[in-house]
Amino acid sequence: MSKNIIFVLLDGARCDRLDESSDFRKLKKLGCLFDNIIAAYPYTFPAINSMFTGLFGKENGVDATRWEVQRHFKVAFAFTNLIVVLFGIPLVVMRPKSGLAFGGGISFLVIFSYYAFIKFGQSLGINGVMDPLTSAWLGNVVFIIGGLLLLFSVRK
Repeated sequence: MSKNIIFVLLDGARCDRLDESSDFRKLKKLGCLFDNIIAAYPYTFPAINSMFTGLFGKENGVDATRWEVQRHFKVAFAFTNLIVVLFGIPLVVMRPKSGLAFGGGISFLVIFSYYAFIKFGQSLGINGVMDPLTSAWLGNVVFIIGGLLLLFSVRK
């Protein structure tokens, strides 16, 4: 007769808080606790797949491209403020006499164009057209270059 196995994975749980639960203490006494596990991926779904199959990376059948793009995008998106400043300063200096409507309209145009461009880059990465790192940073690189060109054109 085979025994049943219950696999309990606590993702994001604090170890110092687990002993407060009497149910968890009972489960820990009856079972086997692995407290030093190294995950193959920093994301839950592919890491669980690697634990169950014993295979790493793309060998286990999970396409983790979407997660890789999202991971790189989280870092790349932090540079949004720099891009806004690179576009904002030249636009303010170029058109000091234009009204509030012009500045607001250009701001919305730049923001929505940037958002559309970064989403386009993400979709290229998720669909495998581009490398995940390149696709996540594509919008930033294009808009930083555009902002620098705009900034240098104002200096003249």
